[in-house]
Amino acid sequence: ATTVASPIIETATKAAAEAMTHTTPYGIPLNGWKVIFQAFLTAINVACWLIPLKSKKMTENKLALSLANAFSGGVFLSLAFGHLLPECTHGFHGMNEATPYMLALGGYLLIFFVEKIAFDTEHILHAENHPQHGGKQNSETNGE
Repeated sequence: ATTVASPIIETATKAAAEAMTHTTPYGIPLNGWKVIFQAFLTAINVACWLIPLKSKKMTENKLALSLANAFSGGVFLSLAFGHLLPECTHGFHGMNEATPYMLALGGYLLIFFVEKIAFDTEHILHAENHPQHGGKQNSETNGE
């Protein structure tokens, strides 16, 4: 058994030694590359929130704001359903495999219901202020 293990150990030792002798590009150590990429990603992050914040065209453009909002919501939903939700299934031992997914879906639909259906009063207020759409005219809008 020692004769079989000896070539395997020697091969592993040689591979580890070769891996340690590999140089990173431009001779910069690995931690240096990590700092460089972190600074680069931070600069991109700052630019991505600073440019829309300072741009009047962006803040006044409802379509652009709506698309940016939808994109950011999609990122967070992707994170939740793609990474966090499969991790939470480990806490539901002894239950049906679909239980955590159904609970998350139910919570998402409840929030959607509350925001968009139960408390969406924009169409009601619009109808009250415009009698031609079947609502009564508000005394403030007709000058009384």
